[in-house]
Amino acid sequence: VAYTTSTGISQPVVYEGKNLTTCIARRRERHAARDLFKSERKDLVELMRSFPVNVINAQWSYEFAWAAVDSGIPTLVTLRDHALAILKYHFDGYRFMRLIMNYIVLRRARYLSTNSQYLFDLLSKKNRKKACIIPNFYSKALEEHSSAPGRKSNFILSVSNGFSRYKNIQTGLRTFSIIKQKYPDLEYHLLGDDMGLGGAAHVYARKNKLTDGVRFIGKLPFNQVIRKIRKALVFLHPSREESFGMSVLESMVIGTPVVAGYRS
Repeated sequence: VAYTTSTGISQPVVYEGKNLTTCIARRRERHAARDLFKSERKDLVELMRSFPVNVINAQWSYEFAWAAVDSGIPTLVTLRDHALAILKYHFDGYRFMRLIMNYIVLRRARYLSTNSQYLFDLLSKKNRKKACIIPNFYSKALEEHSSAPGRKSNFILSVSNGFSRYKNIQTGLRTFSIIKQKYPDLEYHLLGDDMGLGGAAHVYARKNKLTDGVRFIGKLPFNQVIRKIRKALVFLHPSREESFGMSVLESMVIGTPVVAGYRS
């Protein structure tokens, strides 16, 4: 059973298949964080109790985890980011409300897991006692790309789901403009949300005259992203902080050299 939320529905919706039941709670389009997603959590709890499972694995420590704990069903909360670090780089009301939810969930949850040693070490001593590390993993099929012969192309690659101070693509663009002075034929390819033409990264680059040699590609299907990683000379991951950078792991498995920050 999968529990999720969606805008554009007036009542909770349930789709029942042979091996999968998907329960969809209502989600407000705006201002849901003002009351800590109260109505969303109420819908989720009702769905969890109406379509119960033996154990819930709640991803992230926010409204879904809070609802799972409230449902009374045994729940493992998997932490995938550090709410305080996110607030540091996205200092706004929305992230502050998520920090409050994170605090409530960590205090009430009986079982926790983190996706990295880094995130585990950031937990309080009390929370570490009820936590274990279950790292992210990759498909074995990915190893085929590491053994398959392939010629590298003349570009640096970054994959980022969003353009912000936290993701730090600005530094990647500025660094590339310096490198390009020495290697004029080199290109910088950007993939992911806000990385396409007209996206936030493109707008920033045009404003700061940093578009020379940069290809703003945007979102691609996963298999095409993997092919781009395989062809890249270097994978650049400038993010200021990540709990577990999947694209970094994928690049390492494929065999593409990675340049990343200590906390990326």
